Amino acid sequence: MTSKSLASFVVFVLILTAVPVSKSQTTNPDQPAKQTSISNWQGLQNLKPGIKIFIEYKRNVGGSLECKFVRVTGSMLTASDGNSQTTIDQRDIQRVYRLNGRWSRSTMAKIGAGIGMVVGTFVGAGRAISLEREPGHVASDNDAAPAMAGFVLGAAAGAGLGALVGGKRRGKLLYEAR
Repeated sequence: MTSKSLASFVVFVLILTAVPVSKSQTTNPDQPAKQTSISNWQGLQNLKPGIKIFIEYKRNVGGSLECKFVRVTGSMLTASDGNSQTTIDQRDIQRVYRLNGRWSRSTMAKIGAGIGMVVGTFVGAGRAISLEREPGHVASDNDAAPAMAGFVLGAAAGAGLGALVGGKRRGKLLYEAR
């Protein structure tokens, strides 16, 4: 494989594995920007049951909860984790997000490591083949070193890139306490 075709292959793989850029948020110039991205508590009543949400509790309560929306009744939000339902008072909630379907940071790191291993091995093997074709080359046990180095460096680079890209699952902010 020549270096040009190898480079084309690497670019092709990177294009296929790139995360699409999210749509920019459009706002109405007549409304304040904060109001367009954050709806009030009553706006949660329009959510369909079963939608995945992420709840951030206030500091005095602490923590967060990833669950499915069930209903809003008055100042109480009912959510389900699949096995049981939890009812949370509005005064204990800081923010409610609708979750995106993106993978977690660790999942993206694993996928990136796998892709990096494959791409790194191909790049390293291509380099090893080009070194073997040089005039005066003497075969040795070190001929596989570029492929091994590509394997390790590709896995590390892929895992790092995957971890960098993944993990942001919070989607649209539905409610924020004032």
